[in-house]
Amino acid sequence: MNDDETHRSRAEYVADWLELAILRGELAAGERIVESVWAERLHVSKTPLREALRVLDSKGVVTSHAYKGTVVRSIDQTAARHVFEVRLLNEPEAVVRAIPFHDAASLGLCEEALAAARDSGDGQSGLADRSIANRRFHTLLYRPCENAHLRRILDEIQDQVAMISVAGWRRHATWVDEECEHDAILDAVRRKDTELARDLITKHISGFFSRLDS
Repeated sequence: MNDDETHRSRAEYVADWLELAILRGELAAGERIVESVWAERLHVSKTPLREALRVLDSKGVVTSHAYKGTVVRSIDQTAARHVFEVRLLNEPEAVVRAIPFHDAASLGLCEEALAAARDSGDGQSGLADRSIANRRFHTLLYRPCENAHLRRILDEIQDQVAMISVAGWRRHATWVDEECEHDAILDAVRRKDTELARDLITKHISGFFSRLDS
């Protein structure tokens, strides 16, 4: 592994770790991420840490300010609604377009993601693990879609969706209903029932936000 690859892998490791800390509530919305503290905690230099923060900034997980430094993004109800509107406009179509290209291997990965979500606990760590597994499930559903632009739109909001999901679950424990909805969506995809899949995933996305907004 050359120096660039080593730097990139360290930055990716730090970005993943910081996001997990945010999902677990170890870093709260609006909290400043002190570079020296986290560099020491993660046993890395400030260079990969800063690169990781730039990655998270581009994903909408953190925001950078000239005087405050980098802080965990606070996603209010309006911002959350906008994220879910983007999902609602794009994800059902992407999943439907992906259906003809799913095979046993890709469906197996979807099943593994759902199993990982079911095996997650209910505590802060469990909610974070569940959110990551659910994010992976949704990403795997539309990954075979041939429209790279459509995939990119959805990829760019997945981290924000994970943050919104965890925040919602802390208020309302809705994941049991969501597990059943995920199972039904995957079954429709497996049977290549495009209209049912579109209907189920549309109801799933809009239903979660309705519960979050209640």
